[in-house]
Amino acid sequence: PFRIAVLGDTHLSRGETVPPDAIDAIRGTEPDLILHTGDVVWLPGLAPIRKIAPLLLVRGNRDFMYWRELPAMVRIRIGCVRLLLFHGYGNLLGYARMKVISMRRNPAIREMNFNFPPEARDADVLVYGHTHMARAEVSDEKMILNPGALTEKANVYGAGKPSFALITVAQDGRVEAEIRARANGWHASCRVVNACHD
Repeated sequence: PFRIAVLGDTHLSRGETVPPDAIDAIRGTEPDLILHTGDVVWLPGLAPIRKIAPLLLVRGNRDFMYWRELPAMVRIRIGCVRLLLFHGYGNLLGYARMKVISMRRNPAIREMNFNFPPEARDADVLVYGHTHMARAEVSDEKMILNPGALTEKANVYGAGKPSFALITVAQDGRVEAEIRARANGWHASCRVVNACHD
């Protein structure tokens, strides 16, 4: 199987790196690839993550310094599985709507799909961030995955619950995703399974 660790919304300050316990937890999954859903803010802070496995990332709405350096989305194909990585802020109107909902601390933000880009139609697995809320589900034969925010300070929706996700792609196209939260000792707190429909 091909293993992908997914993290996002690190919101690292200048000179800051990913917390050591999160680095150890990600390393422990033995990923072949690591994805970041954007809002890194301080790119050098991901240096310890880059030592674990190759890292692909997209820009988030807070990544002003890296706007030209980082792509808005990344498409990956592993066997028959088509994965789309993006941040999830959508257009300005969608961003404003999401901001109002998040300010009200409404859990409905977890299920908001209106900001998904048109490219999402052709993907089997959609990986996004921005809401800072972990999500793993299968809807309309698509796996939808948000790893949540990896750092304590980025969890703006109440008590801090840093998390990341792990995607496992089997040779037969079976895809399994799980959310790993610090509150659970970085063990899986949620697991979903799907298969590509090539």
